[in-house]
Amino acid sequence: MVESPASVYPFDAIVVPGSLSIKTKDGTYEPGDQGKMRLEAAAIAYYHKMAPYIVLLNGTTAPNEDGLTEVRFIQRAYKKLAGDTQIIPSKVIFTENRSINTATNMDELAIIAAAHQIRSALIITNKYHGPRSTLFACE
Repeated sequence: MVESPASVYPFDAIVVPGSLSIKTKDGTYEPGDQGKMRLEAAAIAYYHKMAPYIVLLNGTTAPNEDGLTEVRFIQRAYKKLAGDTQIIPSKVIFTENRSINTATNMDELAIIAAAHQIRSALIITNKYHGPRSTLFACE
C-alpha cells in the first residue's frame, strides 16, 4: 500500500458495489443508471482526496463484456472533474469480476482489503442499497 497520511485521506479506499451494465446500440457496454450515479460520486470523492484507492466491485459481466466498463466510465467522469488534464492512475483502481450479489461483493472486498492493507472504506452506493451494503461490509 502506498503511504497515505491520515491527514490527507480520511479513508483507505472508496468502494463502489457494482450494478448491471447495459449493452448500447453500438454493441458496447455502459453502466446502468444506478451504476453511473455511484461511479460519478466515486470520481467526485477521489477528486476531493477522500481516499488513495478505488475498489470497483463489478461482479460478473456479460459474455462479451471485457470487465472494464466501470473503469472506463469512472475515468471519463474524473477527467471531466479534472478539466481533461488528469486520469486516475490504473494502479490505484482495484476491480473484481466474480461477485454475484451484495454479499459476495463484500466477500471480494475483504480479499482485496487484506491484500492491500485497506482498513477503512467509504462505500458509495444508492440510498436503497446502503443498509444492505453496510450490513454485509460489517460482517
